[in-house]
Amino acid sequence: MEAYNGFSAKFVEKVNGETRPLGSIEEFYRKIIAMIDKQEVDFIVIARVGAFIAGWGY
Repeated sequence: MEAYNGFSAKFVEKVNGETRPLGSIEEFYRKIIAMIDKQEVDFIVIARVGAFIAGWGY
């Protein structure tokens, strides 16, 4: 199995119960599009939204 190669939208370490700054929607979108452009048969893109967990959701 190959190593995980990922990225995060967070700028700081996780601290429970605190609102944390996140990267912009545009920045995150560009990163996902760049990964999809490199996608091959044995490569998949999995993305999740952590804004609610980070305290930015409703």
